Amino acid sequence: MSKKKNPLLDEETKKSSKAPKKEAVKESKKVSEAPNVKEVEEPKKALTSDQEREIFEAKARKEIEAAEKIAYVVPLDPGEKTGAVQVVSLNGYTLTIKKGVRVNIPVPIAEVLDEKYKVETEAGAEMRDDNWDDKKAETLS
Repeated sequence: MSKKKNPLLDEETKKSSKAPKKEAVKESKKVSEAPNVKEVEEPKKALTSDQEREIFEAKARKEIEAAEKIAYVVPLDPGEKTGAVQVVSLNGYTLTIKKGVRVNIPVPIAEVLDEKYKVETEAGAEMRDDNWDDKKAETLS
């Protein structure tokens, strides 16, 4: 029995198929050595929630400290002694303010305090003694 030769695998084809492979390797080396080819950068590591919070608070602190300052007096509550303090927090920035004393505070902190006192005064306005009249008494009975 004689083996049939495959025309696709003769000697000339084998020799010619090897040559382009070497050239292809040389060309690929040239492309990778080109100066305008950028290397792939590794992706940045994801931040933890604590790291994100710290970054956010640092930015907020810079913005609040850079804000315009105004004079403000935090009133003493009934029965409080001189030296009492009010703690105010805004986006992780905390400020301790003496009550009954004029202090210079950032405008964003003053806005938080203004909103607090506005809500407190409006919340029980209809139930205060100075707003009480006979018509309200009749509706409640």
